[in-house]
Amino acid sequence: MSGIESLSANDELLMVALLRGESVRSAAEVANVSPATAHRRLREAPFAQELHRRRSEIVETSFARLLAASSKAADRLSELVQSSDPNLALKAAKTLLELSLRMRTEIEFDRRLAALEERTASKEHQHA
Repeated sequence: MSGIESLSANDELLMVALLRGESVRSAAEVANVSPATAHRRLREAPFAQELHRRRSEIVETSFARLLAASSKAADRLSELVQSSDPNLALKAAKTLLELSLRMRTEIEFDRRLAALEERTASKEHQHA
C-alpha cells in the first residue's frame, strides 16, 4: 500500500479520520465500517505503514512551519527587549534567556546522544 490509489474508499475515510485524531470507534463510524474492522486494519502492515508515513509527513510539515515561526518569534522577542515599558522588556528578556538555556540544553543533549549512538554502532560493527 504505497499511496491513496491502493486504499479502498472506506479505508481512505478511516485513515483520514484517524489522521484527524479521531478515536478508532469514531473513525470507524466515519468510514462506515465496524470498530473490529478498523482495529483489524490497524494491525495490517500495509495500512499501518501508510498511516505512519502520512502521520510522519504531517509532523514534518508542522515542524517546518513551527521552525519558521520560531525565527519570527525570536525576532519579536528581541525587539521587545528594547521596549520602553520596563515590565515588558523584563518579561521579554526573561523569556529569551529561558528559551536560550532550554535550547542550549536540547542541542547539547542531541549532540551527546548522537555521540553515544555512534559509539554503540561502532562497537556493534567491531563485534560483527
